Amino acid sequence: MPVAPTTGPTITARITNGEYQLSQKDGPFVGQNRVEIEADLDLGFALDDEAAFAKRGKPLPPNRVPPEFNVKSSLVTDVKAGEKNTFDVTIPDPRQTAARRP
Repeated sequence: MPVAPTTGPTITARITNGEYQLSQKDGPFVGQNRVEIEADLDLGFALDDEAAFAKRGKPLPPNRVPPEFNVKSSLVTDVKAGEKNTFDVTIPDPRQTAARRP
């Protein structure tokens, strides 16, 4: 998602087998962009299916990706025009980070 003064829509890409790709045409926009990584939730319906979500009657399961990589992310990449931009992130195994918590 663009970080001011960069403007434009938020762009998404699916990570498959540890890799993702965005085309130059689809974005992200040149400039500073904040990165959030979310785990897929297998709910049996699309997250934007409000009727199915209402029938579920319980909150979403916790995200398997730690908050510092999504809602509390401070990951920022500088997208440069005319270059092959690369941004790699290593997310620790949740079992390892849980074992280190007091």
